[in-house]
Amino acid sequence: MRTWLWGGLALSLGLNLYLLLQPANNLFVQPTERLRQPAIEAQSGTSTTSVRDALTPAASEPVVGPSAAHYPPDGHKPSAKLRTTWLQQNRQWLQDGQYQRVTLFLQDYLKRYPQDLDFLILEGDLVAKTSLLSDAILHYYTLLNLPLSKTQRQQVTLTIDGLADNTITQLKKSYSWDILAVFVEPLLQVAPTNRKFILALSQAYGEQQQASLMENTLAALDYNDPDAMAIRAIIKHDDIAPAYTQQTAQETKYIAENVVSLMQHGDQYVVQVQLSGNNLNLLLDTGATTTAISRQVFSQLSNQYKIKFIGQFTVNTAGGQVLAPMYQFASLQINHAIVENITVMVLPMGEMKHADGLLGMNFLREFEFRLDQKNARLYLQ
Repeated sequence: MRTWLWGGLALSLGLNLYLLLQPANNLFVQPTERLRQPAIEAQSGTSTTSVRDALTPAASEPVVGPSAAHYPPDGHKPSAKLRTTWLQQNRQWLQDGQYQRVTLFLQDYLKRYPQDLDFLILEGDLVAKTSLLSDAILHYYTLLNLPLSKTQRQQVTLTIDGLADNTITQLKKSYSWDILAVFVEPLLQVAPTNRKFILALSQAYGEQQQASLMENTLAALDYNDPDAMAIRAIIKHDDIAPAYTQQTAQETKYIAENVVSLMQHGDQYVVQVQLSGNNLNLLLDTGATTTAISRQVFSQLSNQYKIKFIGQFTVNTAGGQVLAPMYQFASLQINHAIVENITVMVLPMGEMKHADGLLGMNFLREFEFRLDQKNARLYLQ
């Protein structure tokens, strides 16, 4: 969609602005050897040392679950009833976001019963919540090498397909091509003939104008494959004129209700938005592919039960790579302009005096827009 920017708009260079102004711990800690370290310590600020501690309920929190004292003698498996109870309890903890408890239990349980497939699948579910989403999918792929039952194999396969399809769709919708490439690259290494991964990665490269990487990826398909040819058409060529070279009469079509007043701070502009009903101030940033808010702001949002967790991804920032979660919100609204089911990254941003985050192109490119710097106004159509 065509975009007009007045006054030589020079805003920040994407998510690198205001991110990591000072060193900060990641929101989650990556697992080392199959989650053998508690993945949530950095978030909770607590440290525990045994599965017994993880399963000790607070005074007002009754727990039906295992502790080290409940394990049968060495060489014996727990009864089917006890095992089912433990599995159900851990699934409930996972659903409730009590990741440290699940982590500590699995550390101990899988040392005793390393081939228990149901708990290995549960471990994959935990990885999906607490580490890179691509790592979770790779974990599930390793499970396919084990002697799974037909039901278990079907469950793992459906989980892989569901996670991959949903994530690729979400990242495409948010135009997060750099994150999509980082997500798919390791998956294609373990599934080099997977057509879905080939097309997703080649499109991510194409959208970033990385022609060589795009062609190397598409080499796995027939050259005349219709989907491959459509992706090749993404690459811009020097002999093709830009989609727009001058302002046109269409600029006059912006209606009054979509003229948005901005708050100006130096050469930066802040806009008031509603993110799923939460009033926020976001820095207008045409260099950011994805809208982002700070961790502090995210923790204070209302109606968090309506926010859908997509997964965790590696994001490049001025201070290096960070592990950051992505969420889907019901809507982001500016004046009368609304984008539904929008994805938002939650990042460590340090102190931002005038804004709660960045308004990225996954919102702006849904409209024809221009900035009137002189009068501090944003026009949306």
